[in-house]
Amino acid sequence: MIIFGFGGGRPKDRGPVVPARCPNCGNENHLRHVSVTRWFSLFFIPLIPYSTKHFLLCPVCSQGRPLTREQAARAGEMVEATRRRQAGELSHEDYVARAAAFTSLLRPIDVAGADQPAPDPLPPPPGTPLPPPPSAPLPEAPPVEAMGPGPAAPTDGCVSCGCPLPDHARFCPNCGRPAD
Repeated sequence: MIIFGFGGGRPKDRGPVVPARCPNCGNENHLRHVSVTRWFSLFFIPLIPYSTKHFLLCPVCSQGRPLTREQAARAGEMVEATRRRQAGELSHEDYVARAAAFTSLLRPIDVAGADQPAPDPLPPPPGTPLPPPPSAPLPEAPPVEAMGPGPAAPTDGCVSCGCPLPDHARFCPNCGRPAD
């Protein structure tokens, strides 16, 4: 019979922190402040919290980074500032200044031996030209003979949708009807 234990907690979403670009999926929504508290439990009833970890997570791909206590406290302040900005109680300039101060606090930290970059700050305003790509030379393409035979050339189109069909196709890849 289990009387006591150390249980994992559920993630608690504290709210949106800053609009930033996720390095994993490229999403530009607000990153979320999420905390997970672990509890000492008696008869499966959580009684005493013994560990709390804070994270900055992407709402799309759930990738993120751990936060220190200081960063978590500042993330809580940014959640409140974001709510106030969305309610119209905080000016855009003040919000941008707070967001810049918060992202400057997110210096790379060592997690399992790998440095993680700070999230990108606020995205550039619409209409801003993209920076030119790096001018690295492109690798030389192999000769066509070295690439081998390509896919079968389409001979006939699908009777239903007109999509070109290769010789070996039994069904149309566009509409799914059998090839006649």
